[in-house]
Amino acid sequence: MVLACCRLPQLPADLSNPAGPAPPIARQRATTVAQLRRRELARAVERLLLARLGGRELSVQELAALFEVSRTTLNQALQDEFGMGYVALLRQRRLLQVRLALAQDPEGVVLAQLARQAGFDQPGRFSRYYRDAFGRLPSEEQAAFLQLARGRDGLPSSHSVNDPFAGYRRRGRPPVAADCGTPGQ
Repeated sequence: MVLACCRLPQLPADLSNPAGPAPPIARQRATTVAQLRRRELARAVERLLLARLGGRELSVQELAALFEVSRTTLNQALQDEFGMGYVALLRQRRLLQVRLALAQDPEGVVLAQLARQAGFDQPGRFSRYYRDAFGRLPSEEQAAFLQLARGRDGLPSSHSVNDPFAGYRRRGRPPVAADCGTPGQ
């Protein structure tokens, strides 16, 4: 026999909120605010990363401390926004910087020097990363850009390289020209 005075009060389903579960609209709004904060964090990290390309790169710990978030929060925000963590995003942006410079002036560039300026210290690793990202070696890419720049008959063409970033678009990655901060965008 259970006495009425000894019954426990009915506990809300959501124990983190003693008033009970939040209505669906409030939950949706809270999720949206959290998503917006993560998106703002990811975009701020990207802007800082692009501004510092070629200079001393910051570690994940330094970035997290700079933005006053945990490393997990930082990487999760980048994963949500760009589909990759900080290290992969940094590598991708550096590779895009090299590719853009290569596409703009394929004749006047030395690949090893360009790779070093972008922060790649090991030429073999740079070539492997480049091939994985764009589908061919940097030297093959340079030859293709030279051929496009000269036109089919070997003379300089009247137009620049059509779309040096088609490989990224084929793979469903974000638009590259905007990511690289090219003029006129």
